[in-house]
Amino acid sequence: MTAATFINHDEDYPQDYLADILKSVKTIAMAGANSDPTKFSYGVLRVLHETGYEMAPSIRMRQAVKFAGSGFIPR
Repeated sequence: MTAATFINHDEDYPQDYLADILKSVKTIAMAGANSDPTKFSYGVLRVLHETGYEMAPSIRMRQAVKFAGSGFIPR
């Protein structure tokens, strides 16, 4: 899929499109990340980090907290 291809954002993205994005990036910013290990977003963050991505999580907090050596970015 090329950059000029139309993407309908009301439908699921094609798997090859998502795979191309994940193969071409090394850092992922995640809005709504949570530092609580019982929350789903924490698990997503952890799996992406363990897969080798550099994570730039953003959470609503007054002080930055650490996740696997990466600082959470307060909004």
